[in-house]
Amino acid sequence: MNSYKQELIPYVKLYSSKLQLMKTIYVLGYNNLGADFWESHLTFNEENRVLFFRNGTSMLKHLQHQPDLIIVDDYFCEEPPEDHNFADVKIGLGIMASHIPTFFFSPKFSGKARKSLKMKHYYSSLDSSMLEFLNKRIVDLSIEKVAA
Repeated sequence: MNSYKQELIPYVKLYSSKLQLMKTIYVLGYNNLGADFWESHLTFNEENRVLFFRNGTSMLKHLQHQPDLIIVDDYFCEEPPEDHNFADVKIGLGIMASHIPTFFFSPKFSGKARKSLKMKHYYSSLDSSMLEFLNKRIVDLSIEKVAA
């Protein structure tokens, strides 16, 4: 092996280890208000890759990349008629991503926060205790990746 390739090996290993530590979070919000809200209320760091989706169809198509956590925001929601609505996305995630921690936020769940018994899915309105729990879950993802 020539010396040029040997010099690159440490950098390749460092880049590879950073990719393994990086966690991917999908956020589905049907408007721009959601992206601004989540950016200011969640604990993201340089090891987070956060992808914001404005429609359910696009997010469901990207599930093949296996995010570490999913947030579905149904507040101020105006789904285009050709898009998957909140109920469709909920069913799709139940089928394709039951193993991925998923947080569904909707005014429909006001006072009725719950966790699915069969899946890692949480249903809640936006309240401070659930946001605190979600932030803790994001931090826990980093710890899980480092320990793995």
